[in-house]
Amino acid sequence: MKKIKVMKKLCNVVLVVSLVLGSIMYTPKATKAADATLLSTYGKTFGYSGTCINSWQLNDWNTLNQIKQQYNSITLENEMKPDSLLGGWGANLISVQEARNLGYYIPANYKESNVPRINFGTIDDVMKKCHENGLKMRAHTLVWHAQTPDWFFKNGYSGWNGYVDQNTMYARMEMYIKSVINHVHKSQYGSVVYAWDVVNEYFHAENTGWLVIYGDVNIYPEFVKRAFTYAHEALVSLGIRDSVGLFYNDFNTYIEVNKIIPMINFVNRNGKVCDGVGMQSHVASHYPSVDLYTQTIESFLNAGFEVQITEFDCTNKSDEELNNYMGALMQRLLEMKAAGGNITGITYWGVGDDRSWRGDGRPLLFSSLGNPKPAYYRVMSVYDEFVKKNPNINNNNNSKPNNNIGNQNTPVADAILNGGFEDGTQEWKTNGNPTLGLAYYTVANGKLALKVSDRKNTGDGPMQDITGCLFAGNTYNISAKIQYKEDVSDPASMHYPANKQFIISIIYGDGTIQNMVSTIANKGQWATLSGTYTVPKKADLSSVKIFIETPWLQNPNASQDLMTFYVDDVSITFNNGPVKEGIANKNDNPTNNNGGDGSYNGGSSKEVYLIKKYTYQIISEENKTVAVTGLTKKKAKKIRIKNAVNINGQIYKVVKVKASAFKKCKKAKKVIIGKNVTSIGKKAFFKCKKIKNISISSTITSIDKTAFGKVSKKAKVKLPNGKVVRLSKYLKKKK
Repeated sequence: MKKIKVMKKLCNVVLVVSLVLGSIMYTPKATKAADATLLSTYGKTFGYSGTCINSWQLNDWNTLNQIKQQYNSITLENEMKPDSLLGGWGANLISVQEARNLGYYIPANYKESNVPRINFGTIDDVMKKCHENGLKMRAHTLVWHAQTPDWFFKNGYSGWNGYVDQNTMYARMEMYIKSVINHVHKSQYGSVVYAWDVVNEYFHAENTGWLVIYGDVNIYPEFVKRAFTYAHEALVSLGIRDSVGLFYNDFNTYIEVNKIIPMINFVNRNGKVCDGVGMQSHVASHYPSVDLYTQTIESFLNAGFEVQITEFDCTNKSDEELNNYMGALMQRLLEMKAAGGNITGITYWGVGDDRSWRGDGRPLLFSSLGNPKPAYYRVMSVYDEFVKKNPNINNNNNSKPNNNIGNQNTPVADAILNGGFEDGTQEWKTNGNPTLGLAYYTVANGKLALKVSDRKNTGDGPMQDITGCLFAGNTYNISAKIQYKEDVSDPASMHYPANKQFIISIIYGDGTIQNMVSTIANKGQWATLSGTYTVPKKADLSSVKIFIETPWLQNPNASQDLMTFYVDDVSITFNNGPVKEGIANKNDNPTNNNGGDGSYNGGSSKEVYLIKKYTYQIISEENKTVAVTGLTKKKAKKIRIKNAVNINGQIYKVVKVKASAFKKCKKAKKVIIGKNVTSIGKKAFFKCKKIKNISISSTITSIDKTAFGKVSKKAKVKLPNGKVVRLSKYLKKKK
């Protein structure tokens, strides 16, 4: 009996201890987290919760069910890579005609008689399985230095031959990319694919035909740009560009961020063909830090890129390390998403540690299929706590991450390539015939700046073609650093003026030139050009170039006007603020001691404001009046002088047409003068010989006798009362 009592007491003790421990380990929060899944939490917020698999795993009932519980997206680990689709050891060649019959895309510049057969069997099976089970799919990958057969780059598709030339390889790449994309999306199950890793790990390329044919890794790779262009064109032709994303995918993005951003800007230079970055994220609990990792994401987001975490795993030495890292990281990701960050998916590289390529480092949230680790519950708990404090995080259409993909009017992060000149003079040309060189000691930031010398005209300066980077009606932030100084090796520099105006100007396809921003630089000091500029709604964007100059003069003086100058940190970025119709862009044009002839960037005695294609000067702040001073588009056929303009949020009446304002506008046939104009200055319309009609809505009290010099006296003038008279008669009455 004593033994039985002792045993009962021991059982009671064990039961009490168990209950106490249970109450500690399984709090309501933990229970709630255990009931949740990656799909119901992070998948709901970021749009896609994904994992990496091999095709056989979809045919295993238990594996498939576990996948469907936690994920709504899969990525094939190897079976969509070029090696798998093309066959590794030798090409199975078919004729071009047979390829066409099979639906392959054959570019017009494809000159070869054969094409390698592409093996679509596995892809087709996987797409069907995904479609049947409600799964989506990231397509990984089209262009990669690894797992691409070497014969794909060789003459005759034979590994024994030499490498083909660039044009032949471009045709092959276009054939391959468009054939694969077309096959996938023309399939009845093609809608499961929502994203493509178009180019993979370019900045880590080595021992590959891509580099043999196209040269070493750099931040302006033409073949990478063309790869995205081909993929973009394929999706556009299928009518699905706005629902399928195109990504650049790489590891160690937190190290390469300052290369990836300018590279994608280069790729998107003539229109957005790359939507963003796939951050592979093969990390460790000790590196990168959560701060460094999330700062990298912020850099990509600030550059205007969509971000997907595509191959996440985190090696560690203990559960505690993984718990802490994953908890802190997920907290930061949720914060960025709640703040509007365009992060649209998290894919884990494997379903469990036992099937991970980094298995020894135990990098995943599951030790094996369906067996969550403590870190899993940690990230669930982080989500639960975050949503309690931020209940509206899932109310912003986060489940549809690609709703703005492929918008050709989406601004690039920076329209200027190599604006800091750290890559030499690459991407920069000349306006006129100056000499462009590199400065090693006169530098605003970094190691290099641009030196502009041997100028013969005031417009001579550095130029960059930014066609495709600006859009009508958008407002942009413009900035650059400028310096000019004395140089003992240049005697003319000893006579440089104490200060000088510098201007960033823009040339449109129809020849229209406008000042974007300007500043006065003091000799020997760095000056900053800074301001905003709104692209006119009717601008000819078929060609867009910017250049840096000094105020235009017909007969410039070598030392006073044609000085050598230095440039650094040129940038043109999209201004996210609202665009207000008619608001002026201020050009700081103070007095130019060398005079000027009224050209678009000539000197003036007051600040000049550019509103669309007209320039204005304030006459009176108290009375809110301005004079129209010029027109940047000298070939305009119609001159319209407004009643009033909006300058920095204030309405100013246009009361005067300044001297020489429209001088030599030789194409103008019609002039419309607003109802507030009372004065027309000297030679305002001088030599505008084609003017035939003038409409005046105001009572003009002062017209200089030369205002319409050389204009036909038979030109018709419509008066405010509706009466029409000849110009000669109208001017006679005004004497």
